[in-house]
Amino acid sequence: MEEDKLKYKEILCKTMKSFINICKEHNLQYYACAGRCLGAIRHKGMIPWDDDIDVGMLRKDFERFKKFAVPRLEEKLSSCAKKAL
Repeated sequence: MEEDKLKYKEILCKTMKSFINICKEHNLQYYACAGRCLGAIRHKGMIPWDDDIDVGMLRKDFERFKKFAVPRLEEKLSSCAKKAL
């Protein structure tokens, strides 16, 4: 069970790195919020019991993000995530 949690957190970190790289490449602004922000400050990383990454961005940047990210990440997105975009 603990091994599964570590693997899941590793996937979350890789996902966040991909998100950050896309934002940097296309000059998109984003910010950490909720548990992600708290974890960064309090735990110098992720909250140990957290199971997601919370980020926000302005609508104009989000629309641009979708344009660049979906084709690049499509095979990795879940069907639920695809519907949301």
